[in-house]
Amino acid sequence: MQKTMLVIKHMGNALRVRDLESGKIHSIKSPDAYDVKELDTIILKIEKEWTFKKTLYTSGIILSRTFISMMMQIPKNRFLLNFTNCRNILTF
Repeated sequence: MQKTMLVIKHMGNALRVRDLESGKIHSIKSPDAYDVKELDTIILKIEKEWTFKKTLYTSGIILSRTFISMMMQIPKNRFLLNFTNCRNILTF
């Protein structure tokens, strides 16, 4: 199975991501995670999925990664960024 996910946080070989279909947050361990950056959109081939306490964990292979600037404007993802103090520096 493959899922499209937005990277929220990068932690070495682990990622915190939001599943773009369900909106759920997952923790991912993958050897391919070193090349991924925060706010990248990844396609993950899932090998294993499980829940421990209330956290969803997923392991798998990252098939592709891209940066899609429109992801920053999705209402579910607005909590990620606060550019109110950076208006003079950043323009989108």
